[in-house]
Amino acid sequence: MARDKEGGIWAGTYFGGVNYYPNQYTSFEKFFPQGGTNSLSGYAVREICNDKDGNIWIGTEDGGLNKLNHKTGVFEHFKPTGAKTSISHTNIHALLAVDNELWIGTFERGLDVMDINTSKVLRHYSAGQAPNELKSNFIESMLKTRSGEILVGTSFGLYRYNRAGNDFTLLNEVPGNLHYSNLIEDDNGTIWASSLRDGLYFYNPGNKTSGYYRHDENNRKSLSSNAVNSTFVDAKGGLWVATENGLNRFNEKEGNFRRYNSKSGFLSNVFYKILEDRKGNLWISTSRGLVCFDTGTNRIKSYTKANGLLSDQFNYSSAFKDLNGRMYFGSVKGLISFFPISSGKINLYRLFTLQVFRFITKRLKLIRKTLL
Repeated sequence: MARDKEGGIWAGTYFGGVNYYPNQYTSFEKFFPQGGTNSLSGYAVREICNDKDGNIWIGTEDGGLNKLNHKTGVFEHFKPTGAKTSISHTNIHALLAVDNELWIGTFERGLDVMDINTSKVLRHYSAGQAPNELKSNFIESMLKTRSGEILVGTSFGLYRYNRAGNDFTLLNEVPGNLHYSNLIEDDNGTIWASSLRDGLYFYNPGNKTSGYYRHDENNRKSLSSNAVNSTFVDAKGGLWVATENGLNRFNEKEGNFRRYNSKSGFLSNVFYKILEDRKGNLWISTSRGLVCFDTGTNRIKSYTKANGLLSDQFNYSSAFKDLNGRMYFGSVKGLISFFPISSGKINLYRLFTLQVFRFITKRLKLIRKTLL
């Protein structure tokens, strides 16, 4: 027997020819709690973002906040200690890096603002009865617009942060009593606000337009579900909507949607978060694995635990692409990271070598039978 440089095992037998056991190829780097070693602090990875220095911040639902130093690969963990300068909860649902500050949205414990340089919480915001206070402590989405505004989506309304007064204004461009799970800004400056169960809302502060899209069971070109998990704008300006019951591609001219689901070849009808690689392919996390979708040909390539994933069950709002094109997706069992250009690539040399040996083995068996 011999091991090749790629970890594959070659075994020569007297009667059975040559056998080859390949090293299982996977391009997914995995991060998960490993107790006492340099690893994540929690399994359920929720939010992922980077700061101006390139460090990756990872919010979990069960283990607090993590900082991954992009130069050293070392994790730093942050959990509540009771001190005023510590984060307020281990259950993180939103992250936003703004200059030297990290905004941290929690599940029912309000909003923390941390100084990235000192790793200490500078300010904390809780729900209150005053006009310019948040009305919910469940902070689930945040966005810094191109104009510099900071928007905060909660389980009860969408707010704009007022720097001068260090407080918040409830936006009246969208309903003030909805749960907003995701926020993005498109190329035209339109803000798209995904709601937990009431459809997709939008407004443009420049041209003062606003509106919404909802599911209509009698209209196949309507939004496939009112439970909207996220939205994404691709490199061509196209809007995609991930929901609890299908993926939607927005037709801006007609004001309707094309739907994709398991009948279209996808692993699942539950779509979470979308990223795009340099070739224009969409990478989409679902409840049954990760999908690479060629929007030009509608070709779908699926990845599951059999391909090296930690879990087929990905998590809400959990995806990020860094400046180098590396992608990060969070699941309920940890975080995976990879470069799309290498995912699923076949080692042609190994494949050719294997085919040659298979051919030789078959020929030897035929010769042996002939001699006998």
